[in-house]
Amino acid sequence: MGAILQARTIDVGQVRRSVERLGVKPVTQFLFPVIADSPVSKNKTPDDQMSTAKIVRDTMKALGVPNARIINHPGCHPTVYGEIKSDLPNAPTILVGGHYDGQPSSAKQWHVTKPHKPKLVTRGGEIRVFGRGTSDDWGQVLTHFMAVKMMRDLGIPVPVNIKFLIEGGEEIGSPKMDNFIRANKQLLKCDLVILTDSQPGRMSSPVVTTMARGLVGANVELKLGTNDPHSGTNLTVNALLALNKILDMKDLRTGKVNIPGFYDSVRILSDSERLAFNAMPFDMALFRRNNGLRVIQTLAGHSAQETIWTQPSYECHTVLSRTDEGLVVANLIPTHVKAYVTMRLVANQDPKAVFKLFKAEAYRRLAEFTNLSKSALSIVAESLAHPFAQDTSSATFKAVADGMAVGFDVSKVDFMGCGGTEPIAMYYQVLLGVPVVFNAFNSPADNYHGNDESLSITHGFQPGVVANVLIYRNLYDLRNSGSA
Repeated sequence: MGAILQARTIDVGQVRRSVERLGVKPVTQFLFPVIADSPVSKNKTPDDQMSTAKIVRDTMKALGVPNARIINHPGCHPTVYGEIKSDLPNAPTILVGGHYDGQPSSAKQWHVTKPHKPKLVTRGGEIRVFGRGTSDDWGQVLTHFMAVKMMRDLGIPVPVNIKFLIEGGEEIGSPKMDNFIRANKQLLKCDLVILTDSQPGRMSSPVVTTMARGLVGANVELKLGTNDPHSGTNLTVNALLALNKILDMKDLRTGKVNIPGFYDSVRILSDSERLAFNAMPFDMALFRRNNGLRVIQTLAGHSAQETIWTQPSYECHTVLSRTDEGLVVANLIPTHVKAYVTMRLVANQDPKAVFKLFKAEAYRRLAEFTNLSKSALSIVAESLAHPFAQDTSSATFKAVADGMAVGFDVSKVDFMGCGGTEPIAMYYQVLLGVPVVFNAFNSPADNYHGNDESLSITHGFQPGVVANVLIYRNLYDLRNSGSA
């Protein structure tokens, strides 16, 4: 009984003051080096990522995880693993997951700083750190290591066994991480997985993400020649126009995807489910402002929340020339163009089946709208990921949510969906057979995946450290209360 009481007697005020006294030092010392190493998995091989993985490993060691080490697995970007044992008996084991890689950036579109030159900015009493990966995801992952350090520094017993698994390829779909987890199931054995990477919620409150959409990512290439003739010698098919016809699979008025069979497996929501989803907050005005949008389109018959979280999507992304550069503005007829297409999936949709439907429709359109042979069109799946959903009615999720609420000094946190994809969440859920809960400390103002990405030290990083300390305590209490 004494151990339980000892775990419960955490002075939240003391922890909060201690974190605030550290100021920006943890950020400049432990966040800056990772961001500055430019760990963009889209542009790097696993070998290229080793330099950042070593920085992450050394950071973990400096912050109280002495056995941190890099684990390499075929096809995976370097993964950093470490663990610490609880100071208390009968402690639960949690696996903290996250990633150190970031999205590609166009430096020309960044204004506050360059993507991999992290910079501190103080505005209106708030301190923010700008740079690619500050919010998504290294800045958030760092809150867990700082929580362990704070507990050690303050003499607070660490009440849980913690295993850390920080991957280097999340932004390209966590390739082969399912094989990594299968090969290391005993090493990763735990009672709960906490992923500190999620969709931002409201400005004033963190969120617990209850679902993430699956993904089909496909590279599409149409090759009709090896040189682009002058537009005056118009004796060939314009590959750009042809590709537009082939990929035109979405009704721009309704948002409906026009791929036969695309919606066959999508589960129809009950009235109560729709009511619950629409009760979750979504700041449309902020979304429009952050993206400078003049037009907002939701799927016909659905709210913004339903469009993002419960319905599948289809998008065609940047069209490139044969050299993987933007198409040159010149009087030439493009004969070799490439595009990247994504389809975000929802519960019950199988990515392999959806890719097959997409591929069949693309070749059907090639035959309908052109006289080109099938050999001119190449379609290759780059990413296939299953959708993720988790029941959040258990006491475990309440323990995490309550810790986050106290850490951020709010009455409660929101449970919401995520429009993006977290392949590894499904891998953890299925392969390890344990609950997976997201705890994210970013906000809509962070502009993660966008230009001038940032993380609030004042309103995100610091309260996130406090929240983690309380989450660990709550999970220990839950295990030892007999109600887990």
